Parts: sequence; structure tokens; C-alpha cells
Amino acid sequence: MASSMRASSSATPLVSLVRMTRCDLCNEMHQSHLPTLRQLYEEAFPLSERRPWSDLEQLIGAQGAYHFFLLEHPELGVVGFVTLWRFDDFYYGEHFAILPQLRNHRLGEQTLQTIREYIGHAPLYFEVEPETHSEIAGRRINYYERNGFHIVKRDYLQPPYHHDESGVPLYIMSSEQGERDFIERVCQTLVEQVYPHF
Repeated sequence: MASSMRASSSATPLVSLVRMTRCDLCNEMHQSHLPTLRQLYEEAFPLSERRPWSDLEQLIGAQGAYHFFLLEHPELGVVGFVTLWRFDDFYYGEHFAILPQLRNHRLGEQTLQTIREYIGHAPLYFEVEPETHSEIAGRRINYYERNGFHIVKRDYLQPPYHHDESGVPLYIMSSEQGERDFIERVCQTLVEQVYPHF
């Protein structure tokens, strides 16, 4: 789960939890939020770690295994988005971002709690940049570890989103330690079903 969250020791918690609402392109209210969320998506993630927006909208419209959720807070309205892929025995978080002006209120923590409630006992997997990539990447890994996630694979290569690019070395983190065979199957499922084939 690529993420634009940043942890802060001076975060101001909000009482209400973030809600996840699956985006429906036929819903005018949802459509009205998409320009802002597209800007967030394109600013929060480098080109090598995101699919073209037109492809993303096709996935939203298909309403299949891909779930694009608006993150809504009772006091603040739409605060960001998270995308999840639902497979038979696990979930994969592809992208997760909170609006920059609303960070440092523990909305990320609240969203992780909401995701856990939504997926039940199924394990959740996502990708993160190695700590050697940047200081922010190291802080992000620490943030997820404080919230109960673990690095379960360090030699993962994210397939390219674009035909003229190569794969990106990332880590796989999960809410479960998991057996090696299961983790390898998760990675193979991502390669085969999440990323485009050129």
C-alpha cells in the first residue's frame, strides 16, 4: 500500500472514526470529489508507483475485485482515499493518501482501524519503499510497525505500471507474519492480477 501518511508526535486526535465509502461513478456526489482525489493521487505517488488515472477509473467502473474507497470523516468530510484489492484469502492495499491539509490528526490510524474492521480476519498486504530510499520511507515503515504491521518480504520487485519502465524494488508489509509459501503466492497474485501486462 503506497502511502502518503506521515506520523507526528504532536498529532491532534479526532473523536470520530474515518468511514470508508466505495466510490460509485454513477453517484454525482462521489464524482464531485474525484478531481481533488485525482490531484492527491498524482501528487502523493511518483509516476512509477501509480497507474494512469484513466485506468484507475476503468477499475472503479468495473466494480470487481478493485475497491476505491472515499475516506469520510463526520467532522471534516472527505479526507482522502484508499484502494483495496479483494482476493479469496487476503486483501492488498494499493494506494492510501490523506489530504495534506488534514494530516497530523491521526486520520491514518483511524483509517487503518476502519480497514481492519472492514476486512475482518483476512490478512492485509501492501508495498512500501525501503528505508534506504529516503528518511520519509523509513518513518513510514516505523509508522506501520507501530500500528501492528511487519515487513514480510524484502526482495520484492513491483512490476511496472508503464510499458517503458522497469520494476521498482519495494518491501511487502502485512498485518500477519504468514508462511513463506503464502507470501510468495500473494506476490504472484499481485503480479498476475494487479499490474498491467505489456
